[in-house]
Amino acid sequence: MKIGFISDVHANLPALDAILNDLQHMDKIVHAGDIVGYNAFPREVIECFQEQNIDSIAGNHDRGISDSDDFDFPRPALEVINWTMGELTIENKEFINRLPTELRLEIDGYTILVVHGSPYEPNEYIYPTDLTLELVEGLDETIDVLILGHTHYPIVTKLSGVLLVNPGSVGQPRDGDWRTSYAVFDTHTGTVELRRQEYNVDKTIEKAKIESFPQQIINSFRQSN
Repeated sequence: MKIGFISDVHANLPALDAILNDLQHMDKIVHAGDIVGYNAFPREVIECFQEQNIDSIAGNHDRGISDSDDFDFPRPALEVINWTMGELTIENKEFINRLPTELRLEIDGYTILVVHGSPYEPNEYIYPTDLTLELVEGLDETIDVLILGHTHYPIVTKLSGVLLVNPGSVGQPRDGDWRTSYAVFDTHTGTVELRRQEYNVDKTIEKAKIESFPQQIINSFRQSN
C-alpha cells in the first residue's frame, strides 16, 4: 500500500493541484494539518479535500478560524486568517471545526500517529535540529510511524525504532526550495520518499495580490532561505 503524506497546504490550490496529479494512484492521502491560512483559495482547497477524501487533522491555522485570539499569530498571518473567516461558508467552517487534533491509523501492520506540532503539544515546532530521543520516548510503544507538520521543513529519520516523517509544506515551503513538498510511504518496503513538485506559483501570487494580502506573505512564495 502507498500512502501520500502531505501537510500545511495553507489554501494554496495551485500547489495542491500539482501534487494531486502525482498522488492520484495512492491508496490513501493523509494531511498533517493547516488546510487554510497564508493563501487565497480556502474554499476551493476545502472542497478539494472533501472530493478527494483526504484525511486531515487540524493545524493551528485551522483552529484559529474558530478563535484567532487563542493563538499568537504574526500580524501578516493574522490578516490572512481574518480574511479567510470572511470567505468561508458555514459548511466550510463546520468541516474545519470537525477536524481532530491527531489521527491514529492502523495500516498493513503499522500503527501511524499523525500530529501537527508534536505528540505532546499541537503548537510545538519540531525542526530538523530538534530531533532527540525524548520526542519518541513518551509515545505509546505500539507507534511505528510518527507524522509531523507545522514547521514546513521536510524530515525523514528514525528515532529509537520509530519512523519520523515531516513531509514539509505543500503550500509554503520554508527550507529554501519554493517547490511544493510531500512524501510517499510504501508499507510493503517500509520506506519513505520525499518528493518536490513545481507548480504555478504565479497564479498563487496573482490571487494574493488581488486580495491585497500583506507583501510579506506575497514575497514568501519565492523565498529561498
